[in-house]
Amino acid sequence: SRLRRPMMILNPVYAQTAEFKRPTGPTTFTTLGTNPVVVSVAPTVSVKDSEDQESGRAFTPRGLDRREGDRFTYNGVEYSLFGVTRGDHDQPFTGDDFGWVVHSLRREAPFGSQTVTFVAVAQSGDPGYLGLKAKSRTETAVTGCLFEPVLSSETPDAQTNVATGIWLCTAPPVAASIAANSTGELKVGGVTYQIDGPAMPKFDRAGAIHKVLILCKRQVG
Repeated sequence: SRLRRPMMILNPVYAQTAEFKRPTGPTTFTTLGTNPVVVSVAPTVSVKDSEDQESGRAFTPRGLDRREGDRFTYNGVEYSLFGVTRGDHDQPFTGDDFGWVVHSLRREAPFGSQTVTFVAVAQSGDPGYLGLKAKSRTETAVTGCLFEPVLSSETPDAQTNVATGIWLCTAPPVAASIAANSTGELKVGGVTYQIDGPAMPKFDRAGAIHKVLILCKRQVG
């Protein structure tokens, strides 16, 4: 019978190394260890939800069980593996072992270039004047956000005229954005907006939170 031999088109000597991690929950990961990886990134394209997305391919040594959802940092940028692993078998005609498998690759660029300050508002102590408790505010600045208008409405009246604007904040999944709720506020460009409803996390196919959407409003009148 013909001996199976390795067919090392990719030379591991020239591959970079990266530490891989795997989602174990919406915001938790377990470390998989460091291994060689070769990355080929395609040009950035614009997709829905006002995001820019990079795709490409990543080659990892065969037999490491790297799969969809696993993440690694390459040249300072975090990527995630996407889709099924390809090439995890001998060459069907020659029996050669390529030695590597290929994964589709995805990197979501920052959702925007804006810094949004998340303000957590809490009440504490005994009720004071008019039965109100003292409020404390904790501010956290979050970079890489996109803050954009959704709609506006106006209620004209002979004595009052109130305009209400609804805005949508798309934020990375950090503690401040995940914990945002209707008692809190957002500050953008020196203007304060009231959060409307709870934060809405969006999950990727591996179960990790990919981004967080927060609706807020501001009334003028």
